[in-house]
Amino acid sequence: MTPALGIQPGSRRGAASEDAIIEFLLIAWVTEIRAGDRIAAERQARQTLDRLVQAGLGFHRAASGMRFFDPAEVINFAAWLGLEADDGFWLDRWVPHSRRFVWTEHGLAPSAVGCPPPPTSLPPRRFTVRFERLFNLRGHRPGERVRVRLPRPIEDRALSGLEVRPIFDARFTEAPGRLDAQIEAPPSLEVELGFEADFTAYPSGGEADTAPLSAADTALYTRPHDGMIKVDQAVQGLATDLAGAELDPWGQIRRFWDFGFERLRYGVVHYDEIDLVRPVGWALENGWCDCQLGSGLLASLCRARGIPARLVAGYLMDAETPDRHYWAEAFIEQRGWLPLDLSSSWSYSRGGRDPAWRDYYFGRLDYRMKTEVLPRLFNGPGQLRFPPAWHQLSSLRDQGMEMSFHDSTNGALIHRDRVAIIGADDDPLGPR
Repeated sequence: MTPALGIQPGSRRGAASEDAIIEFLLIAWVTEIRAGDRIAAERQARQTLDRLVQAGLGFHRAASGMRFFDPAEVINFAAWLGLEADDGFWLDRWVPHSRRFVWTEHGLAPSAVGCPPPPTSLPPRRFTVRFERLFNLRGHRPGERVRVRLPRPIEDRALSGLEVRPIFDARFTEAPGRLDAQIEAPPSLEVELGFEADFTAYPSGGEADTAPLSAADTALYTRPHDGMIKVDQAVQGLATDLAGAELDPWGQIRRFWDFGFERLRYGVVHYDEIDLVRPVGWALENGWCDCQLGSGLLASLCRARGIPARLVAGYLMDAETPDRHYWAEAFIEQRGWLPLDLSSSWSYSRGGRDPAWRDYYFGRLDYRMKTEVLPRLFNGPGQLRFPPAWHQLSSLRDQGMEMSFHDSTNGALIHRDRVAIIGADDDPLGPR
């Protein structure tokens, strides 16, 4: 059986070395690694990669004999093989790893069956997060003034009491969602900036919010074209068909949510291969999304029915693997903005196979460090520009996670982020 992986197979098989792929796979063995058993974990990760290759995962072999892979192909192939052939890595290793932090948030031991309490039952929690970004300033001259940017936590109903402290020698100008700095490019053309942030986080989706949406905000969050949110004739027709006779907005969203399980798989996409004029149509035709594209599809269906919706980005407050993530929010009268994390729910439920997990993030979320609320609040690397073809590599570090972004044509680093949660304590009296 030839897998449909939502990418052009082979287009980036020289992008990442076998060692880099092993570092990524080791995320699924984070518990063993944090316990000091890295050697056994690495042996199992290499056995897993060999088994994926034997099952049909493609690679490029260099003249040296070393194997190189496309990180997106590895991720999507592992999920595809789990769903189509019951391969144990994705089903029995990756999914339980993803669920682990949900159980941990509730102070419970991970369970093989059932589902933990809802996110809205969690108490307020005070976090300290360390964020570092290494910029590659290639294309700039030593001594040239360059504007660079870091994401900054956004205060709202789910995050309050924010305190931000720079940890490198730089002067920042602050705005919601961003920290900007004008720096002088050093001779090495690399510069690292960062901050520590303290804040109290709350679960979201459990409280009524009777504040109405203004006319201007309603117009903004229902406009048909907004980045990954595109409402064209095809999307309009699909939303109408899915909604059927359902008139209640939340009931319509439920039908869109179920459709996201029935028609799509979630992994990694190559954005240079996507038709950005019609990203939702591309996703439906290819059958694959990542968290950003899938959230854009869900928000597009909402807007097609006049339901205000938007994309949100931030970081999962998982002490062991605090990863960057996208989700959607929809506005419902008398309830306010409600979160919709479809891609995580799809993964936790093993592609919808485990009904107890399927709706875990339907209208509710656990702790997140929100850094973007599109289109108003956004960030990025400042003057740095991503090339048309790029890829991401993720790996564990002593504390937290490292996410590096590379030019797929030559492997050059664009920038590297390190995120660590260095403090987390219940804060029942935290401000809200």
